Amino acid sequence: MVVTLIPSAEWKELAGADDGDGSESKVWGVVYTIEPGRAEEVQAYLDEREKDGYEVMEVDVFVLDQDQGQERCAGKASVYVGHTTNPSFYKPTTLDQLAAQIHKSVGPSGPNKEYLYLLKQQVEDLCPPANDPYLANLEGLVKQLDLPARP
Repeated sequence: MVVTLIPSAEWKELAGADDGDGSESKVWGVVYTIEPGRAEEVQAYLDEREKDGYEVMEVDVFVLDQDQGQERCAGKASVYVGHTTNPSFYKPTTLDQLAAQIHKSVGPSGPNKEYLYLLKQQVEDLCPPANDPYLANLEGLVKQLDLPARP
């Protein structure tokens, strides 16, 4: 399983994109600073790793002041963004289909569902106010598939 950032205009066109709470989408994460002397090396590594249909984009980065609960712009960062036109992009027609795909898939690093569970936990640990309803709904559907079948 791979988490892919996609442009919001493409996201809104996907089935199931509105399976959150209807609020504006945000991507929560960690921003890393690269030592200037290693910038070319790191860029080459990331370009190779993200070569399957990703585009480098510059985005505004906001930080959350935990005490005041307000966001402020902290500058710009480069991110790798995928597109739904990429042949490797999985386009489920429903959130249930995506949950079923995640539930049954296993990659070199283990079960995809474990990746999803850890991702959700990390987002919550990173920033408790993140509250990602799409991720929560997806996790709930995958966990339901783990429940024993009812007679």
